[in-house]
Amino acid sequence: MRKLNYFDLLQPAFMQMKKVMIEPFNKDKWLFIIIVSLLSGTFIGYNPNVAQNAIKMLAQNGNIPSVDPNIILTIAITTLILIIAIGLALCRAGACARYMNIDAIMNNRIGFRELWNKYYIKSAKYFGFSLKIIFMALFMSIAMAVLGVLLGGMGAAGSSGNIGLGCLTAGILGILLLIGIIWLMIYQFIGSTCAVPAMLRMNESVSFDEAIKECTHKINERKKEAFGFFVANILLSMIIGGLLSTAAGIFTIMMLAAAIALESSPAIGISIVLIINLVYFLIMCVVNGPYAAFIVSYQLLSFSMLFPEYALLLPVRDESGKIIGTMSYEEHLENERKAYETQSGFEYGINDMDGNNQ
Repeated sequence: MRKLNYFDLLQPAFMQMKKVMIEPFNKDKWLFIIIVSLLSGTFIGYNPNVAQNAIKMLAQNGNIPSVDPNIILTIAITTLILIIAIGLALCRAGACARYMNIDAIMNNRIGFRELWNKYYIKSAKYFGFSLKIIFMALFMSIAMAVLGVLLGGMGAAGSSGNIGLGCLTAGILGILLLIGIIWLMIYQFIGSTCAVPAMLRMNESVSFDEAIKECTHKINERKKEAFGFFVANILLSMIIGGLLSTAAGIFTIMMLAAAIALESSPAIGISIVLIINLVYFLIMCVVNGPYAAFIVSYQLLSFSMLFPEYALLLPVRDESGKIIGTMSYEEHLENERKAYETQSGFEYGINDMDGNNQ
């Protein structure tokens, strides 16, 4: 029987999305998926800055009264502290939400308190990993800013010899920085898409760094399959993300047009901008429910294909090889237990990626 490839998994991922979000429709499940997707970072296509850009344009035209600089400084410092505190809290909640999102979509169940209590301790390891990624990204951002300042200073210095040497040095540092950024992106992807689901099947004592090392080791052993895994997931995110970003661009134009049209009345202009932004956010919430269910289903299916020893969600096929649905690892264990208890002699299992019964 023909072996499945990563693009064959689009069909079972869509089936799992329908099972979770549509068959049957449950508004509580939609709300749960939207919230955990928003916290875990799966929610895309919404950018709150689009409303701010329109409001800033009104302010630049002098339609919003100026504020005392000391008040602005106080507000800025207070806001920065609040942003850091809220950011850490959201990052911690997002780490737990990542596990909750996987569990909810994989097993087609919801329950804020139940899943929060189940994964709060386990997700602490992923929270530490997320902080490490944030600090690395911050360091690289500072390095890029310093590099830009150095290049500007060398250009202003004047000497052609110094400029040539400076450009060579900056070029080498820029290449190293680019390599570091690519490495960081791959490291984050392996941690979020590979290590997190793998830890659901690993021993509780395994640290997150150990899980990443184990996944990286297996990726090195399966380079061809791993390449397909990365390409398929990145392409899928880019295509769907591009469509949602297009919608974001349309709403941005609408908000800017409203601000321009009502420039003489900034209060009304800002109100309309905020109303359009709210409508846009609600639409994105509705869209991101099925999107999150589909993208996470695909990630779990492709993860299980790359790491069969940690399989969490697999397509089920009939005797002719046609995909007829999906099954989680928990469902597989439950069906095996029932078959064993009834002693019916019926051999039950999940079809593996070659269509063979496990």
